[in-house]
Amino acid sequence: MEVLTVANLSPRKGHREFLAVIKSVVQMVPESRFVFVGRDDMHGSVQQAIIDEGLAGSVDYAGFQADVSPWFRRARLFVLPSVWGEGCPTSILEAFSFGMPVIAHSIDGVPELVRHGEDGYLVQVGDPDLAIKIVELLHNPERAMLMGDAGRKKVAAHFLLQACIDQHEAVFKGLVR
Repeated sequence: MEVLTVANLSPRKGHREFLAVIKSVVQMVPESRFVFVGRDDMHGSVQQAIIDEGLAGSVDYAGFQADVSPWFRRARLFVLPSVWGEGCPTSILEAFSFGMPVIAHSIDGVPELVRHGEDGYLVQVGDPDLAIKIVELLHNPERAMLMGDAGRKKVAAHFLLQACIDQHEAVFKGLVR
């Protein structure tokens, strides 16, 4: 029951705050595992907090990975705990392309990608519902699979190169008429 976060470790990405949520999830789902993948811009403070919070057995920091596909293939769901400063997070699109549901904070451009209740969940920053939504999808793999499939279909329809070309072509044809 692996939960993946792919984001560089920086204050705006919310890893430190996410540890409190992880602690709650682990109490409800002891077999859950969390993996952080991304460059460390916080000089080891997140890794130290993982140890200090007693989460070393539940949270792995994999560091920067040039190829994140193996991590996406084995995780059940994706969480982006960013607290501010997100435009169009490509990690959400990557998660969807691997058929993973996404749980993220409802900030900046994130609600334009995640449809609450359809391909993932959106929660407010600081809302304890983040833990509840993670537990819900860990306990309900069928629901997680349906949401992930909806995300995969969205990426195929709107974000693959051919889909983007077709959308631009339609706009240009409309301008010519």
